[in-house]
Amino acid sequence: MTTRLFQCLNRKALLLLWAGAQVLLTSTTTVRAADWRAERTFVAATDSHVYVVGASQPKDNALPEVRFWVVEREKALTGAPPASTYRLEPVLGEIGFALADAEVLRLLYSDLSLFRYHLENGAATDALFSQQSDLPPLAVAGDRATRTCWFLVETDGLLSPSSTTQPTTTAPTVTNRPQSRLSLLELKDGFWNRYPVPDALTSAGKGFVLAAHDGRVALIVSGDQAPLRYASFAGDEWFDIATIPNTVDTVSLCASLDKDQLLTVAVASETAPDKSDATTTFKRIRIAQQIADGWNITSPLRDGSELLLLAGNSSGYALVNDRLALTRTRDDGRIDFVMVPLTNDAVARFAPLSNKLEQKIGDEATTGEFLRTLIALGILTVVWSSRRNDILRRANLPDGFMPAPIWKRGIGALIDLAIPFAAWFLLLKWQDPQLFLELFDEPSGDPTLSERFESWWIALVVLYGLNCFVWEALGHASMGKRILNCRILSVDGSAATGRQLLVRNLVRVLVLSLQTPGIVATVMMMMLFTRNNQRIGDLAANTVVVHPIPKWMEEMDLYPPDQDDD
Repeated sequence: MTTRLFQCLNRKALLLLWAGAQVLLTSTTTVRAADWRAERTFVAATDSHVYVVGASQPKDNALPEVRFWVVEREKALTGAPPASTYRLEPVLGEIGFALADAEVLRLLYSDLSLFRYHLENGAATDALFSQQSDLPPLAVAGDRATRTCWFLVETDGLLSPSSTTQPTTTAPTVTNRPQSRLSLLELKDGFWNRYPVPDALTSAGKGFVLAAHDGRVALIVSGDQAPLRYASFAGDEWFDIATIPNTVDTVSLCASLDKDQLLTVAVASETAPDKSDATTTFKRIRIAQQIADGWNITSPLRDGSELLLLAGNSSGYALVNDRLALTRTRDDGRIDFVMVPLTNDAVARFAPLSNKLEQKIGDEATTGEFLRTLIALGILTVVWSSRRNDILRRANLPDGFMPAPIWKRGIGALIDLAIPFAAWFLLLKWQDPQLFLELFDEPSGDPTLSERFESWWIALVVLYGLNCFVWEALGHASMGKRILNCRILSVDGSAATGRQLLVRNLVRVLVLSLQTPGIVATVMMMMLFTRNNQRIGDLAANTVVVHPIPKWMEEMDLYPPDQDDD
């Protein structure tokens, strides 16, 4: 009767495992088509992260597919490229503007819908810009130090606020509209405020760029045959209206304010159209940095030995500390990225971003882990079908011995792992310090690091298996088993042969190379499937790990608990 009950439990356990596999299958994020090609790119930066956003060329009247890349600012400054993350999944939409405040990335789409993208919480709708203006903004900026965003809009497009929770201000409304051409909208903690912009600054302006930091806003204005003008805004007042020298016939691409409220502007001048495409106009870029007694303007940035030329909307720009983050779209649709120092001799050396999307199963795992799970389930199925009688039969052990409990085997495995892990730890730190920091410091989300981890994991498993085999070959017990008074026997009660010890450790390496699914399969086999607490390697080698029967069990005659009655 006991055997029949055990068979029933094993069948149910197997069905549960297969059901779990189906759940994993339905929750897997699949690989996006490899033919995704970027048409437009955007860059936004905060004090903590650099974001790259790419939008594909729309096909068959469908909306463009928008993809995201992100990297921590400190790692970007050391040369680490942005990488995709499953926390920011691709979306469909036609982007108008990209901006970032101290916490989130925001995208304003062509239909004036505003969405925020948080690295932990994902995407969510934001405060309704369309209830503030029926026209798209002329410029946007996120405050890198606070949760505040700014929008420069045409006053004629302002609408009456529809929410009674909006704070009372003297800012322009439909019924109280000043004669100023433009207005500044502030979005702070979900509430909107409105402020007029002096016409003296904007009357002849054709291009506008905003920058914000710690509650202060800078507005840069470009016009025909005139240098760039700028002014600062804080509280509810404008001040410091001035010009940036040597910037006639230029446009500002992006700007930033540092903690000392000094302004840095990336300035572009148009060049002649490309001969191969008369409709494409390229820009060469200089950097204008505000200093204590004026401005420092660099020579044009270079791409190797040539001038760096970037084209229209296919390029993105953001200032990050003393670097300019740049993106450009290549002919094959991939996005190039670079962080250029703000110096006179700066040279841009672009590197392509990976189009491969980080994937997941459930919440965290990759498609590779899903495949490993299927392999582990397949191994369990094969073992169950081929070793069914051995699984259900009690081992013929010598008097005074019983199968070692699972907790002892687990502790023994951790002891056995100590020496191989220490050697692996030191080798990894020496040979691959970048991956070492990724594993033991802070993850960067770089997908190439996870690919390198695969080979290092196998190296750890091989060291572990080799360590166990050497100890077992010398005395039929690994170091951990010896400490816990366990040993390895054949299932017929005799000493395990060298061939059996080799087989059980080869299977150990094979199963553990599957990473988490292999570990889970081992534990499931020992807890639910076998009477003798055997793992898959024990079943393949016809071995069992035993320890002496505790005296209290002998005195109470608790082992063996019963005999097969069928």
